Amino acid sequence: MQEQEQVKSVEDLESQITQLRNKETELKEQLEHLCAQSEEKTMVLNQSQESLKKAQVEVARLREEIQKIENTPRLSEEDVKVLGKMERLLEEDQNELSSFQFCK
Repeated sequence: MQEQEQVKSVEDLESQITQLRNKETELKEQLEHLCAQSEEKTMVLNQSQESLKKAQVEVARLREEIQKIENTPRLSEEDVKVLGKMERLLEEDQNELSSFQFCK
């Protein structure tokens, strides 16, 4: 009887060892899968960070350009009208001077 119990105990232990080895294999496969996912996500993260840096540089450049444009003096509509009138007057004066004959 004791021998049968020992045989059963050994069989139980062998069964447990088999189950543990199967579980170990399963866990190793899961670990490999997780490592592959981690590498992929790390690569995507690095690419995203690089894209973000480029976008931040572009945003900074555009902000600087906007600031320059905002600080550039602009002409009002009234200024444009006055300048147009001055241009016409100068053209008229130029035409008058070109038709003027100087004494020889």
